[in-house]
Amino acid sequence: MNAPTIGTAALVLSFRAAGRALHTDRGTLAELERAGVLRSVPWGRTRRIPLAEVERLAREGWRVTDNGRPRRAPKARRSTGDAAAAIRSLNVGAL
Repeated sequence: MNAPTIGTAALVLSFRAAGRALHTDRGTLAELERAGVLRSVPWGRTRRIPLAEVERLAREGWRVTDNGRPRRAPKARRSTGDAAAAIRSLNVGAL
């Protein structure tokens, strides 16, 4: 009886796919890798990011180190009020 197999491609992501998942770009991920915040694995002539690493970064985020490495911007707070009413309340004046 054959055991079910899981494709290894589903367990790793390219830098582009990981960037889309984390709402950032490939350059930021490359800097995080160089800083040791993000682990990647060799994949032929390229490198891939394990899905567990992407999930960890999504859960924990990342911070600036003392030498100015990238950090995730804080999440914007959602307003509990009506956005349209807030915009109308701005007194812009006649343009």
